[in-house]
Amino acid sequence: MDTVQQGKKWIILGDINSKSPEWGSPTCDARGQYWAEWAATRNLVFANTGGEPTFVRRDQKSHIDITCSTAKASMDIVDWRILDEETLTDHRFIRFGIASIGQKKPTASQRPSYDWTVFRNIMELKIGNRQPGLIEYTDALKMATSGCIRRREGRLKPDPYWWNEDIEQTRNTCNKIRRTLTRLRRLTNNEPRAREAMEAYTKARRELKMKITKSKKTRWKQMCDELDNDIWGDGYKVALRSLRQLRPYELDPDVKMETARELFPPGQEHKEPLKPIRRAKASSHPHEGRQSTRP
Repeated sequence: MDTVQQGKKWIILGDINSKSPEWGSPTCDARGQYWAEWAATRNLVFANTGGEPTFVRRDQKSHIDITCSTAKASMDIVDWRILDEETLTDHRFIRFGIASIGQKKPTASQRPSYDWTVFRNIMELKIGNRQPGLIEYTDALKMATSGCIRRREGRLKPDPYWWNEDIEQTRNTCNKIRRTLTRLRRLTNNEPRAREAMEAYTKARRELKMKITKSKKTRWKQMCDELDNDIWGDGYKVALRSLRQLRPYELDPDVKMETARELFPPGQEHKEPLKPIRRAKASSHPHEGRQSTRP
């Protein structure tokens, strides 16, 4: 993290296990004071909005997962929020978008499409023949504009190889119980119901973990068995997907020079590489170039 350079776009995310009001924590500890001063000396900007905690374990809540960036990159971070979805850990999902600067002009297929019939219907429903005020008219315009946009379905991320309908249903149930538990925790007079919801959430979460582990083992064994019959099947696709995420390893220039000196010490003669053996050209005559088998 000491390599962060000003004037460039850096985004840093992590669990720093410290508390400070700089990233939304209501309290501050020694580690939080250190990280806040460290970020200030490098002009880093925190994207955390506070409010919802990033770490929840039973009754313990804290803000220890941070998102910070250089000043140049902070302008690109948009819609930072915490998702209320099951993660199978005590940490919660953090989601934000990156607004690209200098983005290419969108093509016709990328531009938003509007249904003006829906727009007129919403405006007639909200305004009609009345003469509304400026604020009311602006709110109606916003609602009509957002309501008449034709949504385009983007490319969905493929499910993991071990995903199935049973796991999806269990995860949806787990998310539903988690949201119920979150609402009950905000109320002060519902401790018994919150305790029951916590027990149900723990049970559902344990069941989800067991199903994922079992499905991973079963599907992995199936893919290994299928390799004997089809090497381009699911096993090949999973391996290829992992390889695409790898980046070529770059050696430091000094390491390259040191390696070259060890392989080829200076002052020593190095043999020239062997030249490839040239094969005789095929002759058009059927007997030319053939060795006789007669004694």
